[in-house]
Amino acid sequence: MEAKTVARIIVNEVICRFGVPNAIHSDQGRQYESQLFSEVCQLLQIQKTRTTPYHPQSDGMVERFNKTLVTMLSSYVADNHRDWDEHIPYVLMAYRATEHESTGFSPNMLMLGRETSTPLDIIYEMPVSWKMVPENEWAWVLKERMERAHRLVRENSERSTNRQKHYHDMRMSFERFKDGDSVYVYFPQRKVGCSPKLTSYWRGPFVVTGKLTEVLYKVNCGRNGREQVIHCDRMKACREQVLRGETSMSNDLNVEDESVSVHDEQVPLETVDEYPGMGNKGLEAVEDLANQPKKRQRNPPSWLKDYVRD
Repeated sequence: MEAKTVARIIVNEVICRFGVPNAIHSDQGRQYESQLFSEVCQLLQIQKTRTTPYHPQSDGMVERFNKTLVTMLSSYVADNHRDWDEHIPYVLMAYRATEHESTGFSPNMLMLGRETSTPLDIIYEMPVSWKMVPENEWAWVLKERMERAHRLVRENSERSTNRQKHYHDMRMSFERFKDGDSVYVYFPQRKVGCSPKLTSYWRGPFVVTGKLTEVLYKVNCGRNGREQVIHCDRMKACREQVLRGETSMSNDLNVEDESVSVHDEQVPLETVDEYPGMGNKGLEAVEDLANQPKKRQRNPPSWLKDYVRD
């Protein structure tokens, strides 16, 4: 879909019906990041925000609705899947008349203050008590109903959000990073000719250059070292790996060795002064000991490692 088409739909179908929004949040599609769409938002004083790359949770409500819509469409489309667009209005009508799990109300009730008439209402006629309500009294009833519905929606949404956040945080372990930390970044990009099961999607290490929020960081992982905003779900710390028998590079540079190494044993130079009668002979003895050839270390065969030997 071109940027001109998207801008026209936003103006004709959204702004003309519901008014100018305060903000528009979208993914990083080119039609939403185009100069035309930016000028429309600037002209109408709309704050334009976007999701972080490879993190659809930033636009979770839209992604969840798309999944629900596809599930509903799969129950109506034909076998050839060529008429799915013809069923969208009817599927949306059913969705708007269905009570939402998080809010506890249907979209029709929250937008219109009433439930729309469905074919079922034709069979079961509207109660007479609703027909006899005067127009001015109906307006007050509608106002009270809308206020009550929106108040309950805020309460239900808060409880639902806290519950979902609790279960989400149980599966996540957020790491905290600071400027200058080395991190690996997850890029789920498949390469042609490579098996996805054997492909490593972690790249790096990169450097954290800034912190925006508790979960968003700036990392120089873009092309030519350009900064990108990355969610902490796609980051993991790059820790120094020290193998057995080795020391880290920082320890080798910062620690000064003040002893003489003899056959993997440290002989401090201060021990020479413990024998004052020997004079320089003690130092010569240590030097002779250091120049001696290292004895051969005998190791038992590997197949005997599980046996107890005397």
